[in-house]
Amino acid sequence: MPNGHGRNLARLMMALEGFRALHGHWPARLRLEQGYIDDFQNLLTDKGYQQLISKLSLVPDSLNGMRAEDDQGNSFTYGADPSPETPSDAKPYD
Repeated sequence: MPNGHGRNLARLMMALEGFRALHGHWPARLRLEQGYIDDFQNLLTDKGYQQLISKLSLVPDSLNGMRAEDDQGNSFTYGADPSPETPSDAKPYD
């Protein structure tokens, strides 16, 4: 588990990459505690945060950890689900 400044952004990337590696496409939303959302707003520029939420819905949820989901019921929970091998083309920051 990443620690230090920006650790929650690293966790975000791992959740997105894990979902993409497992299901072959990017998630539609990310369920996570409000504190993570607040952290992203503080760590990212306004433009960067707006770009993030234009591609991914951030849903406050204190019950599911950091859980990436799509509209078909697929999910990946960072820290709970085994991390699949990430394909080299699965980079959410490209």
